[in-house]
Amino acid sequence: MDIRQIETFVEVVRLESFSKAAEKLFITQPTVSNHITALEKEVGSELIDRSGRLFRVTPTGRILYEHAEKIIDQINNAKYEIDAYDQGLQGKISILSSSIPREYILPDLIKSFLNEHPKISFSLQGSDSKEAIKRIISYENDFAIVGKMTGNPKLDFVKLVKDTSVLIVPNEKFENLKNGDSVKFEDILDEDFILREYGSASLETIINAIYQSSKDARKLRIVGTCDDNESIKSLVSKGVGLSFMNKIAIERDIKENRFKYLNIKGVDFSRDFYFLYHREKPLSPLGKRFKDFVLDYVKKHK
Repeated sequence: MDIRQIETFVEVVRLESFSKAAEKLFITQPTVSNHITALEKEVGSELIDRSGRLFRVTPTGRILYEHAEKIIDQINNAKYEIDAYDQGLQGKISILSSSIPREYILPDLIKSFLNEHPKISFSLQGSDSKEAIKRIISYENDFAIVGKMTGNPKLDFVKLVKDTSVLIVPNEKFENLKNGDSVKFEDILDEDFILREYGSASLETIINAIYQSSKDARKLRIVGTCDDNESIKSLVSKGVGLSFMNKIAIERDIKENRFKYLNIKGVDFSRDFYFLYHREKPLSPLGKRFKDFVLDYVKKHK
């Protein structure tokens, strides 16, 4: 099949008009008709019903159209990739991310990608894991970094990094304990807590881990919630309360002695963060390049 004939057929079906397709493709209407007729001869079947006044694609034409659209898209993507290779990849990558990976994991990943593709720009959009997963499922976004998985077979969750949450406490609390020491769950029940907002994967991880260790998370005295990690850390450093925080998020704070961190005896707060994309969503050449880069990045940093 001639690619020009396929392009013509696709535009005729999209616009439901021979004349409009001719105008868009900058060719004459007789040329459009000749292209369609040539295709019909090649497939051995009528593609567009010309017997009535209304535009109608035949069943055979509908089958060809579905495949032809993909062929045109693949050819355009190939042209884009060749141009991008010749001129240097350009465009914008948009990534949904919950707060912990956005602040403490993505910066290194983005820096590595930009080192290879300096003409790329990026957009990091804040979203809790639940909302990010929903938007990937609905094709609203290409990529996300999330802190939990679902069983949806159409989604691919690629483990980026493993981390653990710890208890962060004001320096004046538990004076006999130092960074990394352990405390019993029962010994923190008289303390005030500031936790992440409901819907946060961070909060879900904490609550689930406590229950899985046969302890009752409802006994925690929660005086406030917050959707910002830096605000929570500031509140803890001021002595407002205790909180749980991913260890990856407090490395600088511990060095600066803003507060200290403790472990809870018998409770496993370990947690994985995932690079998420929809297996069936078509990606732009730039999107494909970024996905391949992340998958390769994961292999190198295992």
